[in-house]
Amino acid sequence: MGLLDDYPDVYSSWLRALPAGDADKRRFAWFDEVFGPPAWATPLAPLVDGLDEEGRRSFGRWVQMRLSLGSGGGHDYDERLLEAVEFVAAADLAWNPEDVRYLWRTADHLANWKHTNHPVLYRIPLAATERLDHPDRRRLLDTRLEWYRRYHRQAWDVIGERLTALLTEPEENDPAARVRNLIWDLDPFARLLAGEFGARLGAESVVPLLRHWTTATSNRPSARWLATA
Repeated sequence: MGLLDDYPDVYSSWLRALPAGDADKRRFAWFDEVFGPPAWATPLAPLVDGLDEEGRRSFGRWVQMRLSLGSGGGHDYDERLLEAVEFVAAADLAWNPEDVRYLWRTADHLANWKHTNHPVLYRIPLAATERLDHPDRRRLLDTRLEWYRRYHRQAWDVIGERLTALLTEPEENDPAARVRNLIWDLDPFARLLAGEFGARLGAESVVPLLRHWTTATSNRPSARWLATA
Protein backbone atom coordinates (compact mmCIF):
# COMPACT_ATOMS: atom_id res chain seq x y z
CA MET A 1 0.00 0.00 0.00
CA GLY A 2 1.10 3.55 -0.65
CA LEU A 3 1.87 6.12 2.02
CA LEU A 4 -1.46 7.93 1.76
CA ASP A 5 -3.36 4.66 2.16
CA ASP A 6 -1.97 4.38 5.68
CA TYR A 7 -3.74 7.52 6.86
CA PRO A 8 -7.39 7.24 7.96
CA ASP A 9 -10.15 9.51 6.70
CA VAL A 10 -10.07 11.51 9.92
CA TYR A 11 -6.85 13.08 8.63
CA SER A 12 -8.26 14.11 5.25
CA SER A 13 -8.04 17.84 6.06
CA TRP A 14 -4.41 17.38 7.09
CA LEU A 15 -3.62 15.65 3.80
CA ARG A 16 -5.37 18.43 1.86
CA ALA A 17 -2.97 20.87 3.53
CA LEU A 18 0.13 19.31 1.93
CA PRO A 19 2.35 22.27 0.98
CA ALA A 20 2.61 21.20 -2.69
CA GLY A 21 -0.87 19.68 -2.91
CA ASP A 22 -1.40 17.22 -5.75
CA ALA A 23 2.25 17.52 -6.78
CA ASP A 24 3.20 16.12 -3.37
CA LYS A 25 0.77 13.25 -3.81
CA ARG A 26 2.22 12.37 -7.22
CA ARG A 27 5.75 12.44 -5.85
CA PHE A 28 4.72 10.37 -2.83
CA ALA A 29 3.39 7.66 -5.15
CA TRP A 30 6.73 7.65 -6.99
CA PHE A 31 8.74 7.54 -3.74
CA ASP A 32 6.58 4.60 -2.62
CA GLU A 33 7.39 2.81 -5.84
CA VAL A 34 11.14 3.37 -6.06
CA PHE A 35 12.15 3.63 -2.43
CA GLY A 36 9.42 2.63 -0.01
CA PRO A 37 8.60 -0.62 1.77
CA PRO A 38 8.73 -3.51 1.69
CA ALA A 39 12.02 -3.49 -0.25
CA TRP A 40 13.55 -0.12 0.76
CA ALA A 41 16.04 -0.92 -1.96
CA THR A 42 17.03 2.24 -3.82
CA PRO A 43 20.12 4.07 -2.50
CA LEU A 44 19.17 7.43 -1.04
CA ALA A 45 21.72 9.76 -2.59
CA PRO A 46 21.03 8.97 -6.29
CA LEU A 47 17.28 9.25 -5.70
CA VAL A 48 17.44 12.65 -4.01
CA ASP A 49 20.22 14.09 -6.20
CA GLY A 50 17.95 13.71 -9.22
CA LEU A 51 15.24 15.92 -7.68
CA ASP A 52 14.84 19.68 -7.87
CA GLU A 53 14.62 21.77 -4.70
CA GLU A 54 10.86 21.33 -4.30
CA GLY A 55 11.20 17.61 -4.98
CA ARG A 56 13.80 17.27 -2.22
CA ARG A 57 11.55 19.05 0.27
CA SER A 58 8.68 16.81 -0.85
CA PHE A 59 10.89 13.78 -0.18
CA GLY A 60 11.49 15.15 3.32
CA ARG A 61 7.74 15.43 3.90
CA TRP A 62 7.28 11.88 2.57
CA VAL A 63 9.90 10.51 4.97
CA GLN A 64 8.27 12.37 7.89
CA MET A 65 4.86 10.96 6.99
CA ARG A 66 6.35 7.48 6.45
CA LEU A 67 6.94 7.42 10.21
CA SER A 68 3.29 6.45 10.57
CA LEU A 69 2.97 2.98 12.04
CA GLY A 70 -0.80 2.99 11.67
CA SER A 71 -3.66 3.95 13.95
CA GLY A 72 -2.37 1.65 16.69
CA GLY A 73 0.87 3.61 16.98
CA GLY A 74 4.15 2.00 17.94
CA HIS A 75 7.82 2.69 18.59
CA ASP A 76 10.23 0.73 16.37
CA TYR A 77 11.20 1.58 12.78
CA ASP A 78 12.97 -0.19 9.94
CA GLU A 79 16.67 0.68 9.82
CA ARG A 80 16.28 1.88 6.24
CA LEU A 81 13.64 4.40 7.28
CA LEU A 82 15.81 5.59 10.16
CA GLU A 83 18.60 6.11 7.64
CA ALA A 84 16.24 8.21 5.52
CA VAL A 85 15.27 10.32 8.55
CA GLU A 86 18.92 11.09 9.29
CA PHE A 87 19.58 11.78 5.61
CA VAL A 88 16.78 14.37 5.42
CA ALA A 89 17.68 15.94 8.77
CA ALA A 90 21.28 16.46 7.67
CA ALA A 91 20.47 17.65 4.15
CA ASP A 92 20.91 21.32 3.24
CA LEU A 93 17.30 21.94 2.24
CA ALA A 94 15.73 25.35 1.71
CA TRP A 95 12.83 24.75 4.08
CA ASN A 96 10.29 27.57 4.30
CA PRO A 97 7.97 28.27 7.27
CA GLU A 98 5.00 26.53 5.61
CA ASP A 99 7.07 23.37 5.09
CA VAL A 100 8.32 23.39 8.65
CA ARG A 101 4.86 23.99 10.09
CA TYR A 102 3.63 20.92 8.21
CA LEU A 103 6.51 18.80 9.52
CA TRP A 104 5.66 19.78 13.10
CA ARG A 105 1.99 19.12 12.47
CA THR A 106 2.80 15.66 11.14
CA ALA A 107 5.00 14.80 14.12
CA ASP A 108 2.34 16.01 16.55
CA HIS A 109 -0.39 13.99 14.82
CA LEU A 110 1.71 10.84 15.05
CA ALA A 111 2.61 11.49 18.68
CA ASN A 112 -1.09 11.88 19.47
CA TRP A 113 -1.69 8.73 17.44
CA LYS A 114 0.23 6.65 20.05
CA HIS A 115 3.61 6.83 18.33
CA THR A 116 6.15 6.93 21.14
CA ASN A 117 9.57 7.23 19.48
CA HIS A 118 9.79 10.98 20.01
CA PRO A 119 13.49 11.40 19.14
CA VAL A 120 12.72 10.03 15.67
CA LEU A 121 9.33 11.73 15.24
CA TYR A 122 10.79 15.20 15.86
CA ARG A 123 14.22 14.73 14.28
CA ILE A 124 13.30 16.30 10.93
CA PRO A 125 11.08 19.14 12.29
CA LEU A 126 13.84 20.24 14.66
CA ALA A 127 16.49 20.14 11.93
CA ALA A 128 14.23 22.02 9.50
CA THR A 129 13.47 24.71 12.10
CA GLU A 130 17.21 25.27 12.46
CA ARG A 131 17.26 26.36 8.79
CA LEU A 132 14.90 29.27 9.53
CA ASP A 133 15.88 32.66 10.91
CA HIS A 134 14.92 33.52 14.48
CA PRO A 135 11.84 35.66 13.66
CA ASP A 136 10.35 32.77 11.65
CA ARG A 137 11.23 30.33 14.43
CA ARG A 138 9.39 32.50 16.95
CA ARG A 139 6.33 32.88 14.73
CA LEU A 140 6.25 29.13 14.17
CA LEU A 141 6.81 28.02 17.75
CA ASP A 142 5.43 30.91 19.80
CA THR A 143 2.69 28.79 21.43
CA ARG A 144 4.34 25.37 21.26
CA LEU A 145 6.68 25.64 24.22
CA GLU A 146 3.86 26.02 26.72
CA TRP A 147 1.70 23.46 24.89
CA TYR A 148 4.41 20.81 25.09
CA ARG A 149 5.15 21.62 28.73
CA ARG A 150 1.51 21.34 29.75
CA TYR A 151 -0.04 18.73 27.50
CA HIS A 152 2.73 16.72 25.86
CA ARG A 153 5.28 16.08 28.56
CA GLN A 154 6.73 12.96 26.95
CA ALA A 155 7.72 14.97 23.90
CA TRP A 156 8.86 17.93 25.99
CA ASP A 157 11.23 15.75 28.00
CA VAL A 158 12.89 14.75 24.71
CA ILE A 159 12.83 17.96 22.67
CA GLY A 160 12.31 20.76 25.19
CA GLU A 161 15.98 21.65 25.61
CA ARG A 162 16.54 21.69 21.84
CA LEU A 163 13.41 23.80 21.27
CA THR A 164 14.55 26.34 23.83
CA ALA A 165 17.97 26.52 22.20
CA LEU A 166 16.45 27.05 18.74
CA LEU A 167 14.46 30.02 20.01
CA THR A 168 17.37 31.67 21.83
CA GLU A 169 19.34 34.20 19.81
CA PRO A 170 23.07 34.66 20.39
CA GLU A 171 23.27 37.62 22.77
CA GLU A 172 26.96 38.50 22.72
CA ASN A 173 27.35 42.22 22.02
CA ASP A 174 23.66 42.43 21.03
CA PRO A 175 21.38 43.91 23.73
CA ALA A 176 18.40 43.83 21.35
CA ALA A 177 18.80 40.07 20.97
CA ARG A 178 18.69 39.80 24.75
CA VAL A 179 15.40 41.71 24.71
CA ARG A 180 13.97 39.53 21.94
CA ASN A 181 14.88 36.41 23.88
CA LEU A 182 12.74 37.70 26.74
CA ILE A 183 9.78 39.26 24.95
CA TRP A 184 10.16 38.07 21.33
CA ASP A 185 9.07 40.39 18.53
CA LEU A 186 5.73 39.10 17.29
CA ASP A 187 3.79 42.38 17.60
CA PRO A 188 4.54 46.04 16.82
CA PHE A 189 5.07 47.03 20.45
CA ALA A 190 7.56 44.22 21.04
CA ARG A 191 9.42 45.13 17.84
CA LEU A 192 9.58 48.74 19.03
CA LEU A 193 11.02 47.67 22.38
CA ALA A 194 13.61 45.39 20.79
CA GLY A 195 14.51 47.86 18.07
CA GLU A 196 14.41 51.45 19.31
CA PHE A 197 14.90 50.66 23.00
CA GLY A 198 16.84 47.39 22.76
CA ALA A 199 20.22 48.86 23.64
CA ARG A 200 18.87 50.34 26.91
CA LEU A 201 16.48 47.53 27.88
CA GLY A 202 19.14 44.91 27.19
CA ALA A 203 21.80 46.61 29.28
CA GLU A 204 23.18 44.41 32.07
CA SER A 205 21.87 46.74 34.77
CA VAL A 206 18.32 46.72 33.36
CA VAL A 207 17.89 43.05 32.37
CA PRO A 208 16.83 41.89 35.88
CA LEU A 209 13.98 44.41 35.81
CA LEU A 210 13.06 43.40 32.26
CA ARG A 211 12.94 39.74 33.28
CA HIS A 212 10.67 40.61 36.20
CA TRP A 213 8.46 42.74 33.95
CA THR A 214 7.85 39.76 31.65
CA THR A 215 6.34 37.85 34.59
CA ALA A 216 3.42 40.29 34.89
CA THR A 217 0.07 38.64 34.19
CA SER A 218 -2.22 41.57 35.00
CA ASN A 219 -2.45 45.27 34.23
CA ARG A 220 -2.83 45.75 38.00
CA PRO A 221 0.24 44.04 39.48
CA SER A 222 0.14 42.92 43.09
CA ALA A 223 1.88 44.82 45.86
CA ARG A 224 4.39 41.99 46.12
CA TRP A 225 5.18 42.22 42.38
CA LEU A 226 5.63 46.01 42.64
CA ALA A 227 7.85 45.66 45.71
CA THR A 228 10.11 43.26 43.83
CA ALA A 229 10.25 45.65 40.88
